[in-house]
Amino acid sequence: MTANLPPPPAGQIPSFLTRRLGYSTRRIFTYGECIPIGIGGQSLLPTDPNDIFHVLVTNDANYVKSRNLSTPHGARRVGGGLISRTGPAHVARRRTLQPLYHQRSVEAYTHTMADQTRRLVATWKPGAELDLGNEMSRLNIRILLASTFGELPEADILSLIAAIRDRRTYTERVYFSRIPFYNHLPTPAATRNNRARDLIHHLTAREIQRRRSQPQDDLLSRMMTLVTPEGSPLADADIQDEILALMSTGHETITEWITWLWILIARHPALAERCRAEWSRPNPTPGDCPYVDAFIDEALRLYPPTWIFARVPLATDTLPSGARIDPGNTLLLCQFLLHRHPAFFPEPEQFNPDRFLAPDAARWTGRAFFPFGAGPHRCIGDRFARTEILTLLPIIDRAFRFVPLPGQPCTPEPSITLRPKGGFRVVAHPADRGGALRHPTAH
Repeated sequence: MTANLPPPPAGQIPSFLTRRLGYSTRRIFTYGECIPIGIGGQSLLPTDPNDIFHVLVTNDANYVKSRNLSTPHGARRVGGGLISRTGPAHVARRRTLQPLYHQRSVEAYTHTMADQTRRLVATWKPGAELDLGNEMSRLNIRILLASTFGELPEADILSLIAAIRDRRTYTERVYFSRIPFYNHLPTPAATRNNRARDLIHHLTAREIQRRRSQPQDDLLSRMMTLVTPEGSPLADADIQDEILALMSTGHETITEWITWLWILIARHPALAERCRAEWSRPNPTPGDCPYVDAFIDEALRLYPPTWIFARVPLATDTLPSGARIDPGNTLLLCQFLLHRHPAFFPEPEQFNPDRFLAPDAARWTGRAFFPFGAGPHRCIGDRFARTEILTLLPIIDRAFRFVPLPGQPCTPEPSITLRPKGGFRVVAHPADRGGALRHPTAH
């Protein structure tokens, strides 16, 4: 006798996502199916968690990164580093870079993270109105630059910040322009992107030469000591490519992640107090603060900075759901939708960090929960990002509490990363030494 199974849960693609996916995409779907995207339906959106695990882990060798990254033209845009590599070349480069991202290596940068955070906090005036997205972007770029290059002249820092932003602007247009073959056109944005790429390459080459006579304790110096699986040092050109990729992607996800965290801290003050009870401990690290970790993961679930990415099959495949995939297809793996799968996350729109403290929480990883991807291509910098957040959150919170300005809907905007549309504006009120607001009327 066949058991009566519950019907598959229904889902709905929000309107702000259909604008990115294509207005012809149907909005109502059933979790478990592959949704055709756009006109022609060659792009497919799998919504079965087992399909996600199959593509990223079980049969990952059959799936490569999107053409915006893996083609020669894409590699010229982002560099020939880890971000654009696939197959054995990716495995070899990841193995070379992995020592930089071990927990002990990452913790060596906490002093830099803390120092840059205190410098930013010192510029805020009591009662000042701030756009937290902009402030967190300022902070994360400077943490990235200081961790990578150590102390640089302010003129170099400002030039690099402008270059990083020019590259993001161009990347957004490459991915979302409605003009065919936009990335092949000699647009002003392309010219600025090329200049930005050349500036980063030039500065990196200069800093490599300087470290040959004056070694420093920063990421670039450590990268110069790396050895490939073949036993040779990482070439200067390879180091330049990895720094270019880091300057292009190394701060955006953390910026959006921490901005959404501030929004959730403001919206859920009782839950935020549970976090404060843990991060008041000296020098917290990942694993030392289980509720903070759960709070951070629940923020990632609801508002994943990387909200979608693509995989392209090399050969015909059949997914666990039964869907046939051909080399002409592109699979769009959407964290925003899978992270709301009601069979894994009851009341999916509710912010509930306790769900990540459940004994079976690990079963979601790589299936219904994959904010950093999964398998061999999982983001190599996730430990760095989490360590940075655990470092800067308590420092900022002990100095200021943020009271949101009224009338902000905080609608997600699916750009290269998922950010709050229009930013998130707050009034910064000083906190006393116990962490309370000095101005209770600000509530």
